[in-house]
Amino acid sequence: MSLAVKVYAHITLLLWPLIWDLVFSIQVSAQIVQRETLYVDDSAGEPYYAETGTTWATSQFIGWNGSHRYVALDDPTNINQTARWTPEITTAGYYAVAFYVPYTSYARNHVLYIVSSLGSVSDSSWHDQNYNSSNFINLGVHYLPQGSGSFVEVVNDSTSTFGYNFRADATRYILGPDERDIEPGRRNGYDYGEVPLPDSKDWVLRIYNIGGTALTVYEIAFGSSGAHSLSEPNLPIDIEPRSYEDFTVRFRPFAEQNFDDTVRVISNDADEPSIPIPLKGKGVAPFIVVNDDNGPPGYVEEVGEWRDSAGRADCPGIANIGSRYTIQATHPGARATFTPEIPMAGSYRIEFALPRTSAASDNALHIICPGGGAAPDSVWINQNSDSDCEWRLLGIYDLVPGRENSVSVIDDGTGSGYVLRTDLMKFSLCSAVPVVSEIPTKEVPQTCALLQNYPNPFNASSEIRYRISEDGYVSLRVFNIWGQEVQNLVGAQQTAGEYKVKWDGRDDRGREVASGLYFCRLKAGDFPKTVKMVLVR
Repeated sequence: MSLAVKVYAHITLLLWPLIWDLVFSIQVSAQIVQRETLYVDDSAGEPYYAETGTTWATSQFIGWNGSHRYVALDDPTNINQTARWTPEITTAGYYAVAFYVPYTSYARNHVLYIVSSLGSVSDSSWHDQNYNSSNFINLGVHYLPQGSGSFVEVVNDSTSTFGYNFRADATRYILGPDERDIEPGRRNGYDYGEVPLPDSKDWVLRIYNIGGTALTVYEIAFGSSGAHSLSEPNLPIDIEPRSYEDFTVRFRPFAEQNFDDTVRVISNDADEPSIPIPLKGKGVAPFIVVNDDNGPPGYVEEVGEWRDSAGRADCPGIANIGSRYTIQATHPGARATFTPEIPMAGSYRIEFALPRTSAASDNALHIICPGGGAAPDSVWINQNSDSDCEWRLLGIYDLVPGRENSVSVIDDGTGSGYVLRTDLMKFSLCSAVPVVSEIPTKEVPQTCALLQNYPNPFNASSEIRYRISEDGYVSLRVFNIWGQEVQNLVGAQQTAGEYKVKWDGRDDRGREVASGLYFCRLKAGDFPKTVKMVLVR
């Protein structure tokens, strides 16, 4: 097999918004100089490509060269299959070695890749074969001698915890020059998926220097979204020859919307001083997902015989091994319960997601039990769906902190269909409701009062105490310096007494607010009082 030379072309930043979907479905390369590059595809056959283990099959129309090979693992304990790529190296030297995986899900999540160079110790690493875009994944820089004595091998070992397909496609070998030469771990765009406010999510971008002299990365620059930043390391930073550095790119959404951006790696590489990599993510309301994979205490099967299913809801950003089901005809009255760990009191949107299915119950009973003594609610839902991830609403409910709230899925005998299914249950915060506690006192307060919050200034949270001298409607709200309401801490009828409530520096949507001066205003009957509070992050 001869060396192939590939000329990569820049795609300008101006074009990214127009072709974002295309970026996530095909391999996008940005190298502008000619490099000696060798590819070995699964279609090459022996002696360049060989397989061992359980019968392999070909997946058409998906892969680096239009297809790839895979093993369907009906039994997850069926392991030890291997695929090996053997390049014919014509020029000895240091090569950036990479493997290709198509856009895929349901693949093994922890497979072993081995790079063996003739006359040297083998190097190994484990990789997830599930990626949200087709991409070459670097395995490092390795010295490969002339000839066919080196190889890359992938092994389906016993370390995977998920995946019903073991995949093999292509490998790539880029000859490193004597001068510095930058090569990012991936050139395709990265999708963070859904990130709940006010959380953040990190992605590690590995930057290689496959050349023979030191490379300096001066800057990691971002576009105008304002939601992305470099967490570490400090810049500038030198990358030694034939080595790499990891750069942690953080996505912190500040609103419930989509964020499209571009990260640019700026270095002293003469041919590629600036490499653009598109980024994508979505800010959503804070949420908790209870997965049947996790088991107790979040998920418990109370009645019936339940079984594993390879089908699963394939929702971005949510790790999901599979789903569970019970056969309705043989297990009437089957019941499984989801119990979330709710972080704060508030109104929550409760939704569920199931695998794509047409044989499930068309009238599955869901009983929602909000904590704090609230009355249960019953909802009947058709579980059948033709979508890989469809969040379907059960309702909006006021939930209390902790594990006092639950959702049960029950076969009550009213639905037709072969099975009753469970998979994912999602609890999204709509608005936060602070917990107000009454302080025991020996006698009823004679006057109304709003005490100074403590501590003040504060960082994480501060306690606010107040007294009311007669029964009535009480309002306790927090405002910023522009007079905008930040959070309604109390808005209810209360009996005369002394009360306390904590403000955690968040707004009504559960989002952290900025450091600064805030005002807490009490209104009880004709009594108004305001105190100043200082939040320091």
